[in-house]
Amino acid sequence: MKIAFLILAHKEPVQVARLVEVLSTDGDQVLVHLDRAASQAGFQDLPVIAERHAVTWGGFGMIRATNALLAASAAFDFAYLLSGQCFPLQSVAWLKGELADGADRIEAGPMPNPWKPIWRLHQRHANAAPDWARKPLRKVMNLSARPNFVEKFGLTPHGGSQWWCLRRDTIEAIGRFRQERPDYDSYMRWCHVPDESYFHTLAARFSPLIRPSLTTALWDEGGNHPRSLSLAEADTLRDAGVFAARKFTPEAAERLYARGF
Repeated sequence: MKIAFLILAHKEPVQVARLVEVLSTDGDQVLVHLDRAASQAGFQDLPVIAERHAVTWGGFGMIRATNALLAASAAFDFAYLLSGQCFPLQSVAWLKGELADGADRIEAGPMPNPWKPIWRLHQRHANAAPDWARKPLRKVMNLSARPNFVEKFGLTPHGGSQWWCLRRDTIEAIGRFRQERPDYDSYMRWCHVPDESYFHTLAARFSPLIRPSLTTALWDEGGNHPRSLSLAEADTLRDAGVFAARKFTPEAAERLYARGF
């Protein structure tokens, strides 16, 4: 089994280097997308792909960066998307044992739901704009009606955590759909946080078997971002049977690296 580990990074080159090293232990491919706005200092010796996109929270740049990583990947059986602040809690060998059932591993629940409301799709958003400009731009952009997602694409929208591990067959089916329907990207470009629905909707359409994601995080109640993890919390999550967690500070990642599996 070959895995293509795809890392979205924008800072902390030493921490990302540790992640690359750990993921490379079993001969799998590891690729890094470095945010176009980030400094290249410290990343020169890492497997950073040439294509770089500007990545903003909630914007379509995250999708462009992920698709660039997929396009740069060599032959693989699974593609595993991670952030530069993820770190494995189990060995790659353990992961391959989990993937032997052939399931796609992605959090993909039908929308709407309490965490992924349907307005994320049916209202236009300008999340790549500066913070002060987003609300007025959204009002202007939504003066005209936006096509209903289900009616336009014949798909049931799904959403969940951004971080997934998908089979090559599923990735290829998604790629064929994108070629046949370039308007899917055009539509998703203006959605709110499209990285939490873009792949999920298509995986739900094309995957024969979906099981929960193998990457996790801990959230404070009402928080918009996962909290930084301690080693004690990492051990608890490891016992829950996941491969990786986020987000780790450089210090915590270094301690995990030094401890090994």
